[in-house]
Amino acid sequence: MIRLIIWLAIAVGLVVCSATVPLGDKTFFGHIRAVFGGSEELDELDRAGKAVRKGAEEGIKTYKEEQQRQKAAGTGTGTGTGTAAGTGK
Repeated sequence: MIRLIIWLAIAVGLVVCSATVPLGDKTFFGHIRAVFGGSEELDELDRAGKAVRKGAEEGIKTYKEEQQRQKAAGTGTGTGTGTAAGTGK
């Protein structure tokens, strides 16, 4: 009888911890629900989309700044003539 009570206490403790202790941004049960509900994939796609968008915006901003610097300095982007332009050497 005491063994049964101990096992029940352990089981109840695990259930309570699984429902209340956060593992990252979700609890254990939240992760299980997300895996079987498919929302985890949508969350990952949303996060990836935001990261790509942010990277693209930063790249465009850097490109525009560099173009303005070159324009102010009077230098261009180059005509492509030189050893790297395929002169054969």
